[in-house]
Amino acid sequence: MPRPAPVVLGLGGSMRPTSRALEALRVALVGAARAGARTRLLSVRDLSLPLLDPDQPVRAGAANTLLEEAGRADAVILASPVYQGTVSGALKNALDHLWSVEHDELHLLAGRVVGRISVSGSLPVSGASLALQTACRALGAWVLPDPVDLGGGSFDAEDALCDLFARDRLHRLGRLVTLAAVARAAQERVGTAADALARTDG
Repeated sequence: MPRPAPVVLGLGGSMRPTSRALEALRVALVGAARAGARTRLLSVRDLSLPLLDPDQPVRAGAANTLLEEAGRADAVILASPVYQGTVSGALKNALDHLWSVEHDELHLLAGRVVGRISVSGSLPVSGASLALQTACRALGAWVLPDPVDLGGGSFDAEDALCDLFARDRLHRLGRLVTLAAVARAAQERVGTAADALARTDG
C-alpha cells in the first residue's frame, strides 16, 4: 500500500496585503508540490492571531486553525519579512501559539521538518532566518540548514518574484523540505518496527 504524500504547510509572516515573503513562500510550495507533497498555505494576516497569553491560551477561531493545520503537517516552511534585522513579531507570535500546545510533553513542531525564508527590503540578511532557527529548534523541529534569504532586488514593482535564481532556490527548498519529511517518516516507521520487535523478543 503506497504511503500518503507528506503535507507541507507554508506559514507567511507578514501583515501586509501584498507581501514579498508570502510571494516567495508560494513559489517554495510549488517546489514542494512538484516533489509530491500536498501543500497548505496560511498567512498571519488572514489568521489575525491575538497575542499569546500563556496563562489563558486561545483554543478557538484563528488560533485553532493554526494549531490544527500545524498538527496535520509533516513539514513547515516559514517565511518572514525582515524587521529591524530579525523575524516579524506576527510570525513570532504564531510560533508562540504553537509553543503553548503540548502533546505527550512535546510541542506541535516537535519532529517536524522546517524550512526557512526571509525577505528584506534591501540586501539579503540572515537575522530573521537565524531567529527562526533558534525558535524552531527550541520547539523540537528538524530545521534544514540552508535558508533562502532574499533582498528587495529579487522582486518587481508589484512585489512579484522576478529573480530566476531566487525562484530556483525556492523550488529547491520546497523539494528538500518534502524529501526530508519523507525520510523522517521512514525513520519513524523503522524505529516503531524495531520497538515492536524488541517487545516481541522480550
